[in-house]
Amino acid sequence: TVSRVKAKGRGRPSDDTKVKHAAVVIVAELIDVAKGSTERTVHHGLSPKEFTGKDVSYRHFKTAMNGLEKHKLVTKRLGSWNKQTAFADADNPGIGYGYNTRWHSTQKLIDLCKSCGVTHKNIEQYFEIKLPKQPLVLRQSSSGNWQNRAKGRMVKFPETAHTTRLRDEVIEINEFLKDHSLTGATHRGYRRIYNQGDNLKTYRWDKGGRVYGSGSEESYLTIKKAIRKKLLIDGETTVEIDVRASFLTIFHALHDISVDVEKDPYEIPPLPREIVKLWMMLAFGAGKPPTRWTPKAAQDYRESKLTRKELGEDYNLKTLVTPKILAAFPVLHNLKAGGIDCFDLMNRESNAIVASMLRLLRVDRVPAFSVHDCLIVRERDQKLATRVLQEEYFNATCATPYLKVT
Repeated sequence: TVSRVKAKGRGRPSDDTKVKHAAVVIVAELIDVAKGSTERTVHHGLSPKEFTGKDVSYRHFKTAMNGLEKHKLVTKRLGSWNKQTAFADADNPGIGYGYNTRWHSTQKLIDLCKSCGVTHKNIEQYFEIKLPKQPLVLRQSSSGNWQNRAKGRMVKFPETAHTTRLRDEVIEINEFLKDHSLTGATHRGYRRIYNQGDNLKTYRWDKGGRVYGSGSEESYLTIKKAIRKKLLIDGETTVEIDVRASFLTIFHALHDISVDVEKDPYEIPPLPREIVKLWMMLAFGAGKPPTRWTPKAAQDYRESKLTRKELGEDYNLKTLVTPKILAAFPVLHNLKAGGIDCFDLMNRESNAIVASMLRLLRVDRVPAFSVHDCLIVRERDQKLATRVLQEEYFNATCATPYLKVT
């Protein structure tokens, strides 16, 4: 019902088998993302080049989606794009914000799948979930302020020996981990995402580079830490090896200053630890000391403290929080002047994490799952993984980390 034949002698005829395959892939993704709701969407750019190397071609995707829309199984919301600069050119296309075209499952599709016994909870019993085909991603800089932040667009980059190596490393990790079960949450492979790819002529692949999960919202990367403690790898209990105050540690190392790793850097009386940690997160994210708390931080504070007082009233940035933190860590005065942003710090951190995962799998065949600045390993691999992470972190950052095992 979703295929078509060559129309009036023009164009190429659609391959029924490939169109049906495309329809199945689309339905699987819609049910997986919808979680039984018609409000959740899947999205995809509609430029033919965005389908290059994908499991479904542009032509078969369009044919299958048209058939699904015709039978009222999906509904479409068109995408949009807005340029932010008038100074774009072919080599530096500029920054903007917008949305890809999005599709909703209809209740008819959800009910149809449910009548066949297929729901988002058991979808992996019916569909083969493949690893990402393009695990190396480059994005332009994000745009807008903290009130209306838009993710940077994906950038098509030229293949080099360096990008091939980066991609092959992620593929190697994905292929190794697919043979090791993770119980308690899902994992469908990693993508390594680099940032600020606004000018391909000068880009050096040294911004960002964290590995992120692909697919399901039940990914172990999105669940709370308390739930992650219950994860099993190959049926065995796990531990989480965490680098404490990673960005702060790397920032000091870049200024040839060591941090007392035995002391918790977030303990700065009379400030609560969570306030200091929040300040650090905002400061490194903005590349300068924050001048005001974000609305989300203020809302979280109200909800957690069950108080009518504002975060800024209890912990004024200008008169209390910032002076205390800068007095404890004077090097943070260099945040803005130093030209070092969160993506520089993230790159060094991610290099350490990826190098540790690769070394563990290549040398000892030990599975390790990452959560940005930490590794999840089997409890019996704790000692080995801790040593490897300690050494690879120093190799990537010239800093000695404080590792906390939970």
